Amino acid sequence: DDHDDHDDHDDHDNHDAHDNQIHSNAPCDSALESRESLIVVLGPPGSGKGSISERIAVDFGLCHISAGEALRAEVFAGTERGLRAAPYLAAGQLAPDTLVAEILLESLERARGGRVIL
Repeated sequence: DDHDDHDDHDDHDNHDAHDNQIHSNAPCDSALESRESLIVVLGPPGSGKGSISERIAVDFGLCHISAGEALRAEVFAGTERGLRAAPYLAAGQLAPDTLVAEILLESLERARGGRVIL
């Protein structure tokens, strides 16, 4: 049925979108070749921001920067910011805005000149 076809398409899109994400140290080369633009998707945790952003990134050739993925990458890498974020993530809480902003600004700096969805 149509729903099953849609699910198969989602799996393919998610794989492609993962290739277009900037994590802690991963460049987003395909987006760097284009004219600079920034799209910001806002919403509460669990509202689907990441899912729709991945689809838009794939469909329009954008670099997807995920705040959650960037935070988890910092924690995994054991960086100073990751150590600051770890207790919040472990408790299922939101990390402080200033910490998230630091991480996202660094990701945006690496994508300077690119086409980004945040």
